[in-house]
Amino acid sequence: MPPLGRTFTVHEQAERETAVDCALENFETASLDWIVTTFARLACVALDIEDRQTELLLREDFWAVALDLASQARRLDNSVSASDILQACRNAWTACGLEALLGEPPRLTPPVFAYSMLYPYSDNYLDNPSISDEAKLRFSARFRLRLSGDLAPIEAFENIVWKFVSLIEGYWPRQSYPAVYDALLAIHNAQERSLEQQRRASDILRLSFAKGGASVL
Repeated sequence: MPPLGRTFTVHEQAERETAVDCALENFETASLDWIVTTFARLACVALDIEDRQTELLLREDFWAVALDLASQARRLDNSVSASDILQACRNAWTACGLEALLGEPPRLTPPVFAYSMLYPYSDNYLDNPSISDEAKLRFSARFRLRLSGDLAPIEAFENIVWKFVSLIEGYWPRQSYPAVYDALLAIHNAQERSLEQQRRASDILRLSFAKGGASVL
């Protein structure tokens, strides 16, 4: 194994988990400003980071990205919930962290916004117990076709999801960047397999790792 930095004792891990749990109790009712500030402080504490610049990056740059994402999301769909925006922010913040590691300024590009929003929308639709299995399978099949190429939407929900795909296509043309769409289809494959969890007992850990791994890719 490569050197991965310092290790943490079980006691140290428990201390950090307790701090995260305490913060998470307030997330649903907290302001976005509080969430970003707390996230920055927790990240620095959890990883033993004492660099002021890193804390500023997490607090100020990530805060700006969160505001931008919320503004764009509301312009596209004024009914989007705060929890969906926060879920999308986690995706966008991950991308921002990768940008920082690559020496790029953290920013919300159109495809990062679109990708970040795709999975609150599609995941939450497929996880909704009030939607029938038939409707979920129909949407999933059509979503696969849209990720594979062009397909006209047939309802308002599809229209929003299709717009996210179009934003990615406008930034990363299919012919020039086929791997982008291979990765999106890999996420979709994992998303389809995760539907098995709703119909029968399945290997949840394996499915979760496959979906999370495809998302990171």
